[in-house]
Amino acid sequence: MKHPVLVGWSMGCGELIKYVEQFGTNNLGGLVLVDGFLSDKPSDLFVPISGWMNQVQQDRHKQADDFVRSMFKKPQPEDYLKRVIDASMQVPADTAVVLIYNMLAIKDFSPGFARLAETKASRPVLFMYQPETQASADYLN
Repeated sequence: MKHPVLVGWSMGCGELIKYVEQFGTNNLGGLVLVDGFLSDKPSDLFVPISGWMNQVQQDRHKQADDFVRSMFKKPQPEDYLKRVIDASMQVPADTAVVLIYNMLAIKDFSPGFARLAETKASRPVLFMYQPETQASADYLN
């Protein structure tokens, strides 16, 4: 029986940890966590980012356009950027704000980390991140 390797990017990393908390890893081949903000306590980023959350609600399209363009270091074709922006726009503004809030303010991943640690030897986990933006990531080792 083949088991999938789940890949989470950014906000998806926390969702994968919550998945592991709820379902464990027996049905997985492994996890790849890419540049997610994973912390064991509420983020100090919440206060300054609240202004960004207000922008999401006031002008969803501009926020999506700015955010998508900031995701790439290398220039991307305009038609590709438009498709990603359009996909982002499928998430209503109020839902996007709640997702951002949950990602930054609700931070008790410890049950998921504990469940992951139980099966770490049998299920590989790769966490890729930029050290300058993930000062507390070393606790995952």
